Amino acid sequence: MLMKSINKLLLLLIVVQLFSSCDEVNFPASKLSGTWKQVALLEDGVEDPAQANNCFLLFEPNGICRFSHNAFAQYAGSPASFYGTWSILDDTWLNISTDKWQLIASVTSDSAKVNLAYKQNALNQTVIDTTTSVLKQWSKYHIQSRFTILKLSDNELEIRLKTFVGEKKYAMLFAPSPADFVELKVDAGKVNYSPKLITNDNYWTTQKEFRTLKTYIYRFRKESN
Repeated sequence: MLMKSINKLLLLLIVVQLFSSCDEVNFPASKLSGTWKQVALLEDGVEDPAQANNCFLLFEPNGICRFSHNAFAQYAGSPASFYGTWSILDDTWLNISTDKWQLIASVTSDSAKVNLAYKQNALNQTVIDTTTSVLKQWSKYHIQSRFTILKLSDNELEIRLKTFVGEKKYAMLFAPSPADFVELKVDAGKVNYSPKLITNDNYWTTQKEFRTLKTYIYRFRKESN
């Protein structure tokens, strides 16, 4: 009986020690305020050097997030800076709201070809009306992305996001290459850029991007407080 009591006591002490040795990792929001420069991007564990050093995040104490990406600097009106909101949940997750483009292009039921708008050019030839077609193929919406915080110190930030390739590729946050976007000549007050024109050649490839999940890890370095 005494031996059983001793064994129970030893077991209890081991459990208490295990729990006390596993310090909970918290990431307070106060550490996030300031400007951060992206220095690395890993896609399913593989680093992509081409997407480093192009993105900057500014986290303001009032919950406003300003983000810029050099990929958009070439467009008229310089829409290289975007705005959203941020918050840290349970000292564990980073929520960032951002604009994204959703693919709404469709194919005809009889020929399985992409629906496109056409017009007559100066030579009276029938050509694709790119502006009209693109505006009907993509819809811009606002969404909140939740990142897992892997590291947050005075100088380093590392966050992870599992999402579809298309969701990441056509987002204003951590935007891709300018080759995936086109500049549109539209009425004043409307956006002057959009994801690329969808045709029969890239329709199914683009659809696949919105069905393929990958894990992205972003690493940042603190630029200023």
